[in-house]
Order: sequence, then C-alpha cells, then structure tokens
Amino acid sequence: MVRRRVHLRAPAKVNLRLEIVGRREDGYHLLRTWIYPISLWDELVVQRGEGLEVSCDHPEIPREDLCFKAARLFFEELGL
Repeated sequence: MVRRRVHLRAPAKVNLRLEIVGRREDGYHLLRTWIYPISLWDELVVQRGEGLEVSCDHPEIPREDLCFKAARLFFEELGL
C-alpha cells in the first residue's frame, strides 16, 4: 500500500472583536467576530493509517484539544 501524505497549512488570525450572540443546541456558542489574518500557521500532515493519531510538538497542548476532537468527528462522519 502506498502511504501518501497530504501537507496543509491552517492559517492563524487575530480576533479584533469577539462577541457571543447565542448558543447552539449542541452546546457550542454562536459568535460574531472581526478577524485579521496574520502570517503564522499550523502545519497539518494527514496520511492513511490505523486509527486516529494527532500529535503536536508543543508540550503544553493537551491530547484531547479541539484539533483532535474535530479530526475524530470528521473521520467518524465519513465512516473512516
């Protein structure tokens, strides 16, 4: 099996204004925001493998952070 990797950049932004305007049924907040893009980004590498693994080279980032939760939900919705 060929293990192809996809490299992506997730651009960063600065919230100039962030206002909570409500709450969704799933508990997440509805937001109104003004954002400004900056020249920083996270690098994401995706490849086929066994199960789901999310890693980070920063020791203060928890394993179950928002990135991991989003990745898990994405793959569950696709049935992968």
